[in-house]
Amino acid sequence: MIISEAIGSVIASDTQATIQSVDIAVAQQSKMCADFAEACIESKVPMMPTQAVFDAMGKSLVDLIESRAHLATATRELTRIQGQSNLRVTNFGCPRGWIDFPKAEIQQASEKVESFD
Repeated sequence: MIISEAIGSVIASDTQATIQSVDIAVAQQSKMCADFAEACIESKVPMMPTQAVFDAMGKSLVDLIESRAHLATATRELTRIQGQSNLRVTNFGCPRGWIDFPKAEIQQASEKVESFD
């Protein structure tokens, strides 16, 4: 398989940026949930009026983590394609080890996230 280095570089850069964005979103959503909990505790807001907010924030966080698992699978497949191409020896600055990471473990992580729904 012949892939131009320029295209490989664009895909690698986009993948790295997407992974970083998802990780930042997971961290920010977690912080938002914790900050809201602290605000509820400090304000002594009753549980029932805030439960819908917690439900929505929790679902959102689970969805973000599930998205991250899917992105890990996509990254593994991109790395597999690279490994079967003329770019197999090209380092785009991506971490190695995606090919060796057992697909079953990625699937199990994704299933654990789905079980929270």
